[in-house]
Amino acid sequence: MQVKTLILTLCLIAPLTAMAQTSTPRETTRLERGQAHVQRMEDRAKADGVVTKGERARLTQAENVESRRIRRQKHDRQTDFNHNGVRDGVEARAARSR
Repeated sequence: MQVKTLILTLCLIAPLTAMAQTSTPRETTRLERGQAHVQRMEDRAKADGVVTKGERARLTQAENVESRRIRRQKHDRQTDFNHNGVRDGVEARAARSR
């Protein structure tokens, strides 16, 4: 059971390391908070030594929700990383050079 938990945790944390390159600091913080929430749920479920079928289903659902959130933020093509109101990217550079 611990190996499964470790694998699930790594699968959920690995995308967060990629998020540092593709998301804003606020998004990264929010996603990390969501991951911490799932981890607390898992800790509570394991507290009595047995993870029931219902607890496992709830954990799986929470992990799936967080995974979808990570993917959505990773691929949202957001480009104003420094929040200065100017798009950071190819379009912005082209517009400034005109």
